Amino acid sequence: MKIEPVLRIALPVEDLRGLEEEERPERVLIELRRQVGEPFDLAHGPVLRMKLLQLGEREHVLLRSMHNVVSDGWSAGLLNRELMVLYEAYREGRENPLKPLAVQYGVYL
Repeated sequence: MKIEPVLRIALPVEDLRGLEEEERPERVLIELRRQVGEPFDLAHGPVLRMKLLQLGEREHVLLRSMHNVVSDGWSAGLLNRELMVLYEAYREGRENPLKPLAVQYGVYL
């Protein structure tokens, strides 16, 4: 496995505002099933995928899937908390409030 010094992940955005409001939840489930069902290419990566669904002017759903080779329940919870901290900061126009990690993943390989 190769650890990239910088991870860049595509964040495709799909605008669902054109759908009737009652159709949107089903479409979110369809997109979620599609993303979860897509296999990961462990040889070339990435092993993390995200997609943003826009449901309304101020309503979005972030779909995120990771291969279990890079995540467990504890680390997924940590990622969720850090995403929320970043979301709140950026929404308020603040800089990234997260401190750099003391130890990087590559140290354990």
